[in-house]
Amino acid sequence: MYSGLDIVSEYCYDKYVGDALTNKALRELIAKEGIERLDLCGLDECGCVTATALGAVRRGIKAEILQRGTETVLPEGKVMKAHEKLRRTGVELV
Repeated sequence: MYSGLDIVSEYCYDKYVGDALTNKALRELIAKEGIERLDLCGLDECGCVTATALGAVRRGIKAEILQRGTETVLPEGKVMKAHEKLRRTGVELV
């Protein structure tokens, strides 16, 4: 874990693929707590963040990507295509 990160809860989940919601324990927590929307940020907006947002929508959970909390290495044209796909699936970019 990044040493400059402030840990604010005991909820830490391993992620081995792009979509963080492939972690069963995380999905169980979301269901148990009745979470209906995820606010997402991360290192690669067009990679893991997008994969998790799309995974949320597939599972009936609303998703927002907090763009001020993300970055990407992709060129602008690919970013625009990713944004269009996200919008079509109901993911909000805020």
